Parts: sequence; C-alpha cells; structure tokens
Amino acid sequence: MSKEITVFVFDLTCDLAPGLSYFHDVVIAKILKARKTDFISIIACYSPITAHAYADDGMFKHVEVVCHKEVPTYKKLQQWTKKLAPAADIKPDAADCFDAFMIGAGLLNETSKLKFLRNIVVFTDGHAPMSSWNTDLATASAGAINSLDINVIVGVPKLHQENENIAQWRKKLQEFRRGHLSDASVLANSTNYTPPLKRVRPIRAAKDILQLRLGADVAQLATSDSYDPSSDTCLCLEVEVYPAVKTEKPIAAHQYLVGASVSQIKTETSYYIRGEGEENVPIVKGDWVDGFKYSNFDLIAVDESLRGLATLKTDTGLDILGFIHREKVPMAYFTSESFYVVPTSEAQGNAIGVAAFCKALIELDSFAITRYVQKPNDEVQMCLLMPVKILHNKKHIYAFAMTRLPFKEDEKMGRFPKLTNFTTTSGRKIDQPEDLDMKMEEFIRSKDLDAVLGSSDPHTISNRKVTMREPSSLPVELPVQPTLTPSSPAIQKYNQNLKKIIAKSLGHASLSEFLQQDKFVENVMSGNETNLFNLGNILSVNGESKWLVDVNKKSNEASHKLVESLDIEYTSKKFLDQEKQKKKWHAGPNSRFGHGTYGAHEGPYEEELELDQLLE
Repeated sequence: MSKEITVFVFDLTCDLAPGLSYFHDVVIAKILKARKTDFISIIACYSPITAHAYADDGMFKHVEVVCHKEVPTYKKLQQWTKKLAPAADIKPDAADCFDAFMIGAGLLNETSKLKFLRNIVVFTDGHAPMSSWNTDLATASAGAINSLDINVIVGVPKLHQENENIAQWRKKLQEFRRGHLSDASVLANSTNYTPPLKRVRPIRAAKDILQLRLGADVAQLATSDSYDPSSDTCLCLEVEVYPAVKTEKPIAAHQYLVGASVSQIKTETSYYIRGEGEENVPIVKGDWVDGFKYSNFDLIAVDESLRGLATLKTDTGLDILGFIHREKVPMAYFTSESFYVVPTSEAQGNAIGVAAFCKALIELDSFAITRYVQKPNDEVQMCLLMPVKILHNKKHIYAFAMTRLPFKEDEKMGRFPKLTNFTTTSGRKIDQPEDLDMKMEEFIRSKDLDAVLGSSDPHTISNRKVTMREPSSLPVELPVQPTLTPSSPAIQKYNQNLKKIIAKSLGHASLSEFLQQDKFVENVMSGNETNLFNLGNILSVNGESKWLVDVNKKSNEASHKLVESLDIEYTSKKFLDQEKQKKKWHAGPNSRFGHGTYGAHEGPYEEELELDQLLE
C-alpha cells in the first residue's frame, strides 16, 4: 500500500473551529490505523514564531513549521492542537498565507523521487492582505504542484462571503490538476457524510488462472483425471477472478485495562472434559478430532481418512451451465460479496473472446448460470455471471460481475401473504379492505431507484471506487455512483463516536481519567445528533447529495395511505417490555404469561426414543 503525506496549513487569523474539526478527524483516523507510512506536516501562518528552512534568510516571517513528516500519535496530536491557537498581536500584513502554502509544497518536494500520495490542506478566510499572487513563485506554483501530482484542498469559513483573495485562490486552484475549494464547515461535516473510499485490494480471489468454459463435460471433469476441456469441442477462455464488493468491517479493537498504566488484556482458553468423579480433566488442544452429529444422540468421529472419503473431488474453473433473463433473477440474490471476472492480459485472444461473449449477453439482456470452483477439491459454488461495462477514462472495459447463488437449503426468502384476507398462526382470520394490496403495490413501486436515478443502461458501471488505484484518505465529496453505497451507516456511526471521544479528550491531561469520569455517555457522547436509525442519518452517510431523499419524497403519499389503512401504531421496545412484565405480575396460575419456561404449563412430555428404536 502506498505511503502518504499530508500537509496542513492553518491561517491563525481565521475561525479555526471547522478546520480543527477536519484536522482532528483525518489525524485520528490515521492514529487508529497505526500505519507507519502515513505522515503529517503542519504549518502555522501568523504564528509568533518564524521557523522554516528559509527563516535564516529573513524570508516568510511569522510562518512556523510546527512539525514535518511525522507519524501521528495521540500525544503528538495533543501538542499540535495546543500550537494551533488563534493569532494574537500579529499585524495582518506580517505574513502571507500563499507563501505558507508554497513552503508546504517545498516540504513535499523532498518526496519527489519516492512513491507517495501527496496532499495539502489549507484553511484560510482570505481577510488578511496577500501580496504574493503576482510573484514569480506564484506563477511557477502550478507547474510544481502538478509535477508532484499533489491534491490541494482549500477550506474557507463562510465561503459565501467571498473576497478578493478567495477569488484568487479559486483562480489558482483551476490551474492545479487536483484542486478543490470548499466551505470549511462543509468540509468538516464531510467527514460524517462522505467517509474516505476504501480501495478493494486487487488480489486474485483464485490463486491460479481459471478457465471459463462453455460446453465442457462437467461429469467428466468430476470423475476423469485425463479429461482435458481445451481439447474438447467447447469454448475455453482464460480468466482471473478479483474481489469486487466486500463487506465493510469495523475498526479492529483490543481489550485493555485502563489505569495508571494501560495494559493489554490477553485471553487464554483451556479445555477439559468431565471425569467419572465429576472432576474436570484438562485436555490439550489438538488431542481430539472433529465429530459429525447425525442425530440428537449419535456422533461419529471424522478423522483424516474419513474426511478424504467425504470430500468431493473437484477441479478449478468456471463452467457455464445455462442462461437466464436478467429480470427473472430475484433481487434478494444480489446480497452477497461479489467478484470481477476479467480476461488474462497474457493473450489478446482472451480479451477479445471475453468482450464478445460479454457483449452478446448484454444484447440478450441475460446472465449466465455458472459452476465455480475456486481451488482444487474446494466446494462447488453456483454463481451468476453478469456482463458489465466499466467506464474508465471515457473508455468501456468489458468484464463480468459474479455473485454467488444460494442452494435451496440456503434460501431465506420472505413469505408475503395477501393483505386483504389472511390467517394468522393462531388460526384467526383477518379481513382487510380490498384495496390494501393495491396500496402496498403503489408504495413498493414508489421506491423504484432506477426511476429516481434515471439509469438507462443497467450494465454500465461508472464508479471511481471500482477503478481507483490508490485509497482515498481525505473525506472530500467525490462523484460516486449512488447505486453502490461506499460506506456502512452503522460502522460510520461507530467510527464517528470513537473519533469524538478522542477529539474531546485532547484538552484533558489524562486520557484514563477522562474515560472514567462519571456519566461519561451523558457528558461526552450525548448531543444534538439523532440516533442511527433516523432516516436522515442513514441517507446522509454516503454523500451530500442525499440521493435517496428523492425516493423518500415520492413515497410519502403512498406510505401515508398505507399506514392509515393498516391502522399502524408505533411503540418503543421499552414500553413493550414493561407491558409484558405487567402481564406476568397479574397472570393467573394457568396463564402462559405466568410461566418462565416455554411449554412448562403443557404438562409432561413423552420420553424421546433412541435412534435404534426408531430404525426397528
């Protein structure tokens, strides 16, 4: 993974609150990742101290390099935050923010021969006079910034009150290949609604190059070691399988004992069996084999020989078994992790063959049902091979997206009975108005995402997350195709709370005392934020555009009609628990609410028969 260095430039004469909020979020995220290849540099403009490489020459006064190319830690972040205090007794014309910016570019020039992701983030309001716009240094800045491929972000408090210097910043950023001007408050809030995109590492899911086969004898593949599909009358294309959409996981956490010295808690597991005298007999891990339980009372030990006999002999590859029209595939099947199937780059014929096959399926508006074996003697997966066109640099790349299909025993499909006339599990019949099914149908159709997004080509993927070669570290709003939400709302909320705790602790001398204060949640965590399941929170996680809000607006009228017809009332779980407890207190001896064990009031059960008795 690439190294990264970010330079923060603070104008100490402006409102620092939104800038520090963004700074804390980015740096705390790096601290939690604990990567030794992430570096931070900080420059303070209008500082009472002049400290940089050109200070001895009397140049660029009141510009201080607070730190340079340092790996962030919690203690360092505390020190840096103290340094970034509002300027006092510094004349407005004593420094120049663009000069501080160019000093930051000079710091990044030290990494010009190294593979780095380079970022400069500037926070300024442009109120202080700046005389460096027309200097030779400013004229040459675009070439220097673009040659180093630097991402430049300028955050301005109250951007709507634009002044002459901000107009100059806007003009200068247009000269940069990667320049971005934003309101500082929007930038600070972007950490909530636009989490950094995580690149899915392009590591092959299948270790070997696989064959995509059409027309091979699958039966011989499983039974004959001498069968060669490439010599048979079938289509064989060499492909590779890469991960596409993976489940997002929360930050890995460890357990620590909080005290004067923080110590990590180690967990050890011991194993034992119950001896004849009811004593515990310790067992060393590895002194047992797995067992297969084929009834409530019978077990069989599965040793290596039995495991080998029970293993289905399989060979790697992708075998197409049939085709299905796109609209006939239930949407519930598209919920597992997916993969990309792409041609190998070693032979041009593979790319042409895969592109032709993919284009043919697109024209037929169909998918291929595929038998997929990832590695030798691995399980057989039934998958759906979906043709896609990936838009990259204004060019289309033909490939396949693949997702696993469930076998019958793995299906968990919901049962949706008619709303107008149905019978409950207790046998009670309920009759509803005849138009209730129609209202439910209207409500479901009002949630049509394609109608809101105006998607005309379901096979085209235009998404930076798919083609990105480097991870995005700075939370800036980026154009991401909304049908692929890049972040989990639950995990994002967890990360926000964790960062909030760390940010609020920076002003305290002791982190352990801060964490152990009374009413920690009420004093630190509570605020104006609503809970995770508030619709606004969920919709705002994956982009400021709030693309799902339009869907919600269209369904408002239909949902109101449905709620009125169903006579729905909302209540809290706490209230329901209280009601259940009351029923238990007032329950009679024969009431089911008076029994703590399920089925205890039904009397004794018959003794269960042994397996041998059942087989007689």
